[in-house]
This record gives sequence, C-alpha cells and structure tokens, in this order.
Amino acid sequence: MRGRGEGCIINIASRAGTVTLPFAGAYSIAKCGLIRATACWQAELEVDGFGDKIHLYALHPGAVKTDMVLPIEDKVKRKYPEITAKWATFQKAFRVRPEVCGQTCAYLSTGRGKVLRGRYWDCEQDIGHVVAAGEEALHGLYDLKVDFLGGLPNDGGTAVATMERQ
Repeated sequence: MRGRGEGCIINIASRAGTVTLPFAGAYSIAKCGLIRATACWQAELEVDGFGDKIHLYALHPGAVKTDMVLPIEDKVKRKYPEITAKWATFQKAFRVRPEVCGQTCAYLSTGRGKVLRGRYWDCEQDIGHVVAAGEEALHGLYDLKVDFLGGLPNDGGTAVATMERQ
C-alpha cells in the first residue's frame, strides 16, 4: 500500500472491545486491542505522510445474531441467575442484518468516510450524517479513551504533539 500510495484496511472489531462484559474477557481484550491498534497504525501513517492516502478503520458490524449470542447453558443459568435475565434482554437487541456491515465496508473503501480514519465505527450509526459533520466535530469521538477525575487527560493527540515537539 505504501508503494502504491493508497489503500484501505477495515478491521472487524466489536462493541465488546469498548465495554466490560463478564465471561467475555479474552474476546473483549482482543477487540479492544484491535481498536487501539487501528488507531495507532493510522497515527503512524499520518506521521509518515500517508494518512490521507491509506486509511484504516475498526468496524463493529452491528448487533448481528451469531453463535456467540446463543442461549445460556443450564449450568450457567443455575450458577448466575442475575446474568441469565440480563442475557435474555441482551439477545433481543441482536437484529442487525450482516448486509449492513458489507455496505459500510463498501462505503469506507471508496474513501468517502476518511474523516473516520483510525477510528472505531459502529455500523448501526448513520455514517452519512457523521461524515457530513466533518473532522472537527469528531474530535475526541469514535475512539477508546479513559477520562480522569481532576482533569488528567489521556489524549493520544497530546502524546503525538509532545513527540513532535521533541
């Protein structure tokens, strides 16, 4: 891609990488890492001057019902009854068709969504509306972050600016 000077990489992430879920640690950690890796790799491309030509995205395909959301086994129901009730409600939210992810991938690969490059994107949102808002409106959005009491920002932009000054 660097040789051609253009390209698009779409990593399939998950909302699980942005939330804390009991019994989904390995999956959540992997997806969180993929979201952060996408942002880091895009930042590296930006520093190397390829950021406008090569773009990466971490994409949540939406709440698509797969085998991962199968009903809970009886032994788990007995041991964790409070989670069982929440799980039943959670399963009902999985109504997104896989085609939504495919359409989003096609849209992003055309380059029309470049304001989202390096960011996490959830296919259930209206991409046209968000892209139309522009890059300035997206500052601090669609990215993993931690906010601290007392105003200690954990802002990647600050880290990059600090590195550029050195």
